[in-house]
Amino acid sequence: DNELTKSASAWIEAAIQIRSSAKAFSSTPIIGCSAHASTDVRRRLEDAGLNAFLPKPINQDGLQALIAEVVERPNDC
Repeated sequence: DNELTKSASAWIEAAIQIRSSAKAFSSTPIIGCSAHASTDVRRRLEDAGLNAFLPKPINQDGLQALIAEVVERPNDC
């Protein structure tokens, strides 16, 4: 099913707004999270400008590792 959930739609809209905002915010790392995200939805989130995606339930170690990974990457947006 390719229908976006409300949370995925909200992530996409937020990413588009952040990426199209003033330069100071256009490179802000964005990590999305949701309990329901298929491969297609994740691709659409990345296409909208999310740097990474973390499936729920979220654990502290996984979140910290992903934040460290995203911060260390060259700006890919």
